This record gives sequence, C-alpha cells and structure tokens, in this order.
Amino acid sequence: GKRSVTVTVRKNDSIIFFGYVEPNTYQQGFAYPIEELTINAIDALSTLQYDNFMDITVKNYETQKCAADSKSFKQIIVELFKGVRNDMSGFKILYTPKWDVNPSSALTSTQFLDNLYLSELSFIGDDFDDVETNEDVLEKILMYLNYHIVQIGTTFYIFHWDKIKSLNTKWVNLENG
Repeated sequence: GKRSVTVTVRKNDSIIFFGYVEPNTYQQGFAYPIEELTINAIDALSTLQYDNFMDITVKNYETQKCAADSKSFKQIIVELFKGVRNDMSGFKILYTPKWDVNPSSALTSTQFLDNLYLSELSFIGDDFDDVETNEDVLEKILMYLNYHIVQIGTTFYIFHWDKIKSLNTKWVNLENG
C-alpha cells in the first residue's frame, strides 16, 4: 500500500525525516547471486499525492459528492493529513499567522482560517476523474493564502515568507492553537 512501510531517520534521538517507502518503486537486478537493491523513500507530505480528496473512490463518488459540505480552510487542511497522522508519533501542524493578532482581542491565531469557508465540491468535480488529490487541494489553499509548507521530522510548518524574513515568527499549533 501507499503507506505500508515507514522510514524514520534520527539524529541524536530527534526525528529529522519521517516518510514511507515509495510505492512500487524499487530496482533489483536478477543476473547475479548478489545484487544491489535500491528502495526510494518519500516524506509524508509527498504521500498526499496518493490520496483522493475526502478518500473518494469510484465506488463512493456519488455518495461523497452528495455529502459534500462547506468547511473552513482549517478543517480542510487538518483533514488532508488524516492519512499520515496515525503513523506519526508527535505529529504536528505548526503555522505562523501572516498577521499579528492583537492579544487584547478575542481573536485566536487561527481564527481567520476558521472563518474562511470553501465548498468541498470545488475539489470533487463533475465525475470521478475530476477528483483532486489531497496534495492538489493543499497546494491550492496555500497558494490562495500565499503560504508555503515544509516537513521537518514529524512536524509540518505552514508559513508566509514575509513572517519568516521579519524574524518575528510565532508558531501556533494549527489544530488546537
């Protein structure tokens, strides 16, 4: 399967890479008694390309399309990662708000992502062949917000370059921040 074998690289007890053996990609010769075997690993973020949005399959396409709803950007982003979350101890999505939040206000650092809504139908299309992958959905949402994402170990960092360049970066846990 797409996430059947995990790959973890540690340095001094810290996970610096977490991913999976890339599905169906290995090379092995068969001409000699002893051969070299090459196995490719990809980070967990890259495996989003193997999942259809909302886990849509040919069999459940109509049901999922009828069940589609409007969800916040935050809800959609968090749900995109459900396929990798279960394999990762210490899984986190950290995010740096593009705008500073006034500490005296009732706003939270993730409230603007909670208040931006989008129809899931935007990513489903008119037939099964039009269903987007989780990677495509994440890319479109982040592009709209002018954000980027990187994975380091078991943590996913969602950021805006201007906040990083300002050296005034406050990281907030997207799920419960």
